[in-house]
Amino acid sequence: MKPKQITLKTNLLQFQNFSNLKSLWYELASKYKAEAEVVESHWVEIYKSYNSPKRYYHSLNHLEYMFEIIAPFKHLLKDSDAVYFSIWFHDIVYNSSKKNNEEQSAAKASEILNKLNLPVKLITKVEQMILATKSHMSMKSGDFDTHVLLDADLAILGSDKESYVAYSEAVRKEYGQYPDLLYNPGRKKVLQKFLQSEYIYKTEEMRNQLEAQAITNLSFELNNL
Repeated sequence: MKPKQITLKTNLLQFQNFSNLKSLWYELASKYKAEAEVVESHWVEIYKSYNSPKRYYHSLNHLEYMFEIIAPFKHLLKDSDAVYFSIWFHDIVYNSSKKNNEEQSAAKASEILNKLNLPVKLITKVEQMILATKSHMSMKSGDFDTHVLLDADLAILGSDKESYVAYSEAVRKEYGQYPDLLYNPGRKKVLQKFLQSEYIYKTEEMRNQLEAQAITNLSFELNNL
């Protein structure tokens, strides 16, 4: 089953009313019998984290985009709760000057999910999946849930050109403290890593739909740095 084509909102600075996201959070977080005020307090924490003024791409829009991308796969997932919680928390800690964002995000996820009464096994899987987003390598060969998460996180790479340009400009703003002299070589390494990999996308479904356009987009940005 191929995922439907989705275009990222091009205005990444204009936050909307994320009532749908809040409903998704409540539906998921309330399954484990946590008190309503606990569920609400952590929604506020998530909202504030992703709505930080320094976030131009790793924002609530990014979460909304991932949930839309992943929706057609839900019935194929072994543990959809693990995948959905991983989306919520994979970038909850984000500082472009730091290299341990994934580790910090996994630790924050563990802290909050314990308060929501999730079983230890599920929390551990969420932690592992978040850590997999650091290098975009799955925690074990053939783990489809992790592959879907990683592909959804990179789905923007295979979007239409306008959306990709908006994405690349937003990422550049998140690294605004660095001049081009420092930013461009690092960005080139990231782009080259993707282009030199055997495949960008790990699932056949995403690969069939997005791989060719992702290569076009990445090559375009690389050639214009």
